[in-house]
Parts: sequence; structure tokens; C-alpha cells
Amino acid sequence: MTCNMVWLRQALAEYQNRLNNVLLVTAAEIPALEWRRDNGYYIPKAQFMAFDGVKYIVVDNRQGQFGKETQETLHDCLHWLLA
Repeated sequence: MTCNMVWLRQALAEYQNRLNNVLLVTAAEIPALEWRRDNGYYIPKAQFMAFDGVKYIVVDNRQGQFGKETQETLHDCLHWLLA
């Protein structure tokens, strides 16, 4: 096995670990999370992902900043979550 293969496997394992920690929610739960944030309630420090049938909604609250984005494709969604 070459050094590149070892590195690639380690990189993929790290990405899998990151994506395993993403919480899948319904699209209706995103506004509820925003309401909780606006009213001082606890929101888990995690990433959230939802699909409303047309677009993907992703939220990054790992550091308490609640960054929310809308992505058109699953590829764009995963890229944003892993960035």
C-alpha cells in the first residue's frame, strides 16, 4: 500500500467521523431552532442538515454562531458541512 493510499484512507475516515456528527432534522425543525436561539434556549453545539424537497438547509452551530445556509445540491451541502 502506498503512502497516498494510507493518507486517503485517513482523510476519508476523518470526513466520515465529521459527517456522523451531523444531526439530520426535518425542514420544519430549522425555524424552531432559530426560535430557540432568538429566545435564549439551548441549542446543541452541532451541525444540522435538512432537505425540504427542493433544497438543502444546513446549520453550523458547533461554536454557537448558528450559521445557516441553503444549498441546491447534496454535493454543495456536504462541501459546506465539511469546510
